[in-house]
Amino acid sequence: MPLVGRRHELTVLDAALDAAFSGRGATVVELVGEPGIGKTTLLGHAVATARRRGALVLEARCSEFERDVPFGLFAEALDPYLDGDGAADLTALDAEHRRHLATILPAAARTVEAAPAAAGRERHRLHRAVEALLARIAARRGLVLACDDIHWADPASVALLASLVRRRAVPRMLLAVAYRPHQTGSAVGDEFRHAAGEGLSERVALAPLADGEAEQLLPAALPEATRRRIRTESGGNPFHLRQLARAAAPSATAAPGA
Repeated sequence: MPLVGRRHELTVLDAALDAAFSGRGATVVELVGEPGIGKTTLLGHAVATARRRGALVLEARCSEFERDVPFGLFAEALDPYLDGDGAADLTALDAEHRRHLATILPAAARTVEAAPAAAGRERHRLHRAVEALLARIAARRGLVLACDDIHWADPASVALLASLVRRRAVPRMLLAVAYRPHQTGSAVGDEFRHAAGEGLSERVALAPLADGEAEQLLPAALPEATRRRIRTESGGNPFHLRQLARAAAPSATAAPGA
């Protein structure tokens, strides 16, 4: 989906990347809004910008069908990297960290025996192990951990995200998350509301597009009356606007008598 408008949002994301890569500690940005409002598009902008600047990007997207997989978000983000170019980052960690990582990351489990199941104090040690791994990855070139649709995240991943947000102990990392605020479980919503209130994260709430911005997503061939109807019915939601425009386009471009 093309990126239209969103000047303020882009400014926030670019400033967050600057802050993260300057080494002033982890930076957290949360993109919130209704389905179709453009969260994923903005997250994609952050990812593309980071890659152009030479940073490493790790991505994960949560699914409602995988909420029963503990730490699934982190396995999706980290495993492909650790199975490839990141193998050295894993082996460079101390043995205790690697044993804890082996409980949640298949790539780590292939190299070391897993520690006991994470519970109580062990869970705390697991969080510190993930933190140590992310810090090592970020140290060389900067890191963006981009997590989409975290309203579907499993509880263990939510708790680990919350720990990363609270501690902000990974220099040169931007944690960028996107979610639907009215669809999150209390754990996700509460943690990020607290983080924003304490100044630990930048919360970007996406509003509908203004009429002038919405116009840029409409085909020029559509009659003005159709354009006005689509702008009204879509409510400025980019996804809904494009879907309505696509449905209206055949009748607008059909030959007379067709």
